[in-house]
Amino acid sequence: MLKSLVGQPILPSLLENAIVAVTNIENTALAFSQVEAEAKEKEEQDKSIPINFGEQLLMKAPEEKEDCPKKYQIELLKHTSEESAKRYLRDVITSIYSLSYGYISKSGASNPKIFDAPKFHNKITRLQEGIEEHPYLNPIELLFMR
Repeated sequence: MLKSLVGQPILPSLLENAIVAVTNIENTALAFSQVEAEAKEKEEQDKSIPINFGEQLLMKAPEEKEDCPKKYQIELLKHTSEESAKRYLRDVITSIYSLSYGYISKSGASNPKIFDAPKFHNKITRLQEGIEEHPYLNPIELLFMR
């Protein structure tokens, strides 16, 4: 249904009313991305989702506590303004960093958390590959900025 509405004058009005009720940010972001990818393949320039809707989804996006980066997070980074995308990228990197700590214990005893550098590197690499067409989104640069 979304595909048939993209490019229609009524879409912005519908999305403005519907975006408030969106509870599944992941599915919505992936649907937007899929519609835009199909339009790009067909070279239909008028079939894109206005950037302000990506911004609104970004504001509603939850912090991922189990796996990061998820495909929808990468898609949100690509469909928002540069400033918002950089801010969200910092949040995603922070989540990746936090999720790269874990307890290592075979006996069940309480051990200090240990940083899993290979896990961190793999996740940052996956993130970087997903956004490489946007040079202003460089996770490596953001790692060294304070």
